[in-house]
Amino acid sequence: MRNHLRPICLPAHLTLCSGPWIVLTLLAVACAAADRSVPGRKTCRVEKVLDGDTIVCAGGQTIRYAGIDTPEVFQAFAERARQTNRTWVLRQTVEYDEVERDHYGRIIALVYRKDWGPPSVGERLLAEGLAWVYDHEDVRRDWDRLLETQRRAMRAGRGLWGGLSREPATFIGNARTRRFHTAQCVMADRIQPRYRRTFASLWEAFWEGYAPARECAAYVRLIPLRR
Repeated sequence: MRNHLRPICLPAHLTLCSGPWIVLTLLAVACAAADRSVPGRKTCRVEKVLDGDTIVCAGGQTIRYAGIDTPEVFQAFAERARQTNRTWVLRQTVEYDEVERDHYGRIIALVYRKDWGPPSVGERLLAEGLAWVYDHEDVRRDWDRLLETQRRAMRAGRGLWGGLSREPATFIGNARTRRFHTAQCVMADRIQPRYRRTFASLWEAFWEGYAPARECAAYVRLIPLRR
């Protein structure tokens, strides 16, 4: 077994930036970079990547990234999102903050590669244009930052945003859930007036931080199918 030496963490008053203390300062900086662990976070080694936003740990836990959603397997950019996620986390040690459990029993969590630290893997996918924001109550403290990350990707035309339609079309959003529907979907008619929002294009719905609902097969139609 190979032995690995860790830098010695020094108190701040010893890390002086002059004379012989420069070496100690550099050791302290190296220590901070080497240990990115955050107390309270759980850790797992990723054994399988199911898609762009779901992983399986060595312990058997299935984790879905909180705050984002990625295209389904039959849609454009689904494979690119999965491969990017796979490159980043497969056989890597990740840390995660659990947000909730879904009705499938999956852990919904903010996931960080241990040797990278913030931002989360999900936020990195947003920055690459391979995901869109997906509202969870417990990520709302980070909502403004996540949405701005998505908007930067949209402005730059990264990933799926490069080909997303801006043609005029009506979409109906639910401000309570931050999901949107096609205007023809019966679920859109069930939204209470105080929560009802109307968007003039698909682009506008995403820009405002709404995610496509799965009812009425809208989810399938909104993002292009794989060619």
